[in-house]
Amino acid sequence: MININAIIQDAERYCATEKTELHMPTVASFLTELSKRYGGEIKRNECGSVARTLMSDADKNDPKALYELGLCYYLGLGVPYDYAEAARRFRSAAERKHAEGISALGVCYMEGRGVEYSPDKAIKMFKLGEKLKQALSLYNLGLCYYNGYGVEEDRKTGFHYIEEAAKLGLGEAYNKAGEFYERGDFGESGQSRAIKCYTEAANRGCGEGMHNLGLAYGSGLAGQPDLFKCSEYCRRAYEAGFVHTFYMLSQFYNSGSIPGVPQDQYRARAVRERAADLDEPNAICEIALETIMNSQHEDIPRYGVRLLMQAAHLGSGEAGCILGGLLSGGALGKDAQPLALRYYALASFFGNGDASLEFSKYYAKGLVVQQDAQKSLKLLMRASKQGNGDASLALGKMAQDGALNFPEDQRYKAAVFYFIQGAKSEHPGCLRELANCFKKGLGVERNEMEAKEYLRRAKELERQNGKRGKGFFGR
Repeated sequence: MININAIIQDAERYCATEKTELHMPTVASFLTELSKRYGGEIKRNECGSVARTLMSDADKNDPKALYELGLCYYLGLGVPYDYAEAARRFRSAAERKHAEGISALGVCYMEGRGVEYSPDKAIKMFKLGEKLKQALSLYNLGLCYYNGYGVEEDRKTGFHYIEEAAKLGLGEAYNKAGEFYERGDFGESGQSRAIKCYTEAANRGCGEGMHNLGLAYGSGLAGQPDLFKCSEYCRRAYEAGFVHTFYMLSQFYNSGSIPGVPQDQYRARAVRERAADLDEPNAICEIALETIMNSQHEDIPRYGVRLLMQAAHLGSGEAGCILGGLLSGGALGKDAQPLALRYYALASFFGNGDASLEFSKYYAKGLVVQQDAQKSLKLLMRASKQGNGDASLALGKMAQDGALNFPEDQRYKAAVFYFIQGAKSEHPGCLRELANCFKKGLGVERNEMEAKEYLRRAKELERQNGKRGKGFFGR
């Protein structure tokens, strides 16, 4: 029986919070660490004995065991998933000044996992870790300032903390600095610095740093494109526990177009299946969709649906949005709107802009949850930030109409901001509106050349897609 009250509570929580970039170990990275400790590969189905050993040591108030037992509950290794129990164990470790436990508890507070959502408490935890010169806490504190999690955005202070974490040897800090340089946060001259940072991260065993270094070789960021080096670093990243790179390796093995990397569809599939076994949500989502598409029955196979649910809970916004659509459309039975809301909310939390747009409509219309225009607007803004062009178009028109409470002399500038945001995702409706703004000088200086270019791009996209974007409620 569906517990609608519990679903509404979930929706409220996911409306208030978003997944952050803050660091927590993954299944793959934790198993890699355990394998090094025990001198042999530890597989997921072998974690029951590990959890029992950790429970015994945790009963003796061993701080490291308390922290690692918390990870077992957080990741569902050897014990059922239980964020509340994970946070309780992290707290016990933190009380004994265990550095990683302090950082992990801070992440739980920042994302509302197993504890009440409290950015203030999260920042306090990270600052406690800072006093202990703990690299992960410094790194997470830096991300909070850099991205404005729980504090006012301050990139200078944020980068300082990330640099301090890097000085303590944290590969993830070098990798993140490289990402900042690569995307141009510090000017166009940052590409060579990005490569240096990725290399330092890779040398310190950071799988994501190896992955990013591989992509840099593949794209030519590190000089002439070198697909062999690209594939080699992606393979190393995969073996180091960054299983998200499965999609690159799968492409390499499927294509067989890279010297030294033979075409091997069996290996490509094995890479994806291992990633799925290690809780890589996108790999699980791919397998789920493949299962559903290859089904010979009219009904959607239950196994495929279960895989979609698993992927959605592990972080695949695509899987959550697909489930929300299936449920709201009646494909999985009547009266499924509450469950549709749950999966749209979950996908919104994990960054899916399409899901955030659908989630906002529940509050706008009062479906399942109580009608709330402010929450609907907040989610609409989140959808725009996450790259949903329809949401950006709707917000731009609302700003023009004066519905967003901007001062009279600012509303057209605000509209242009949202239209530009939508244009970044190649949304034809936003491009048309930008063309109109430049043509009439609304929020920007009049510029016929810019207007014609935006209109040209809009028409080209409309020819490709066969339609125009309409925005919120088809507006």
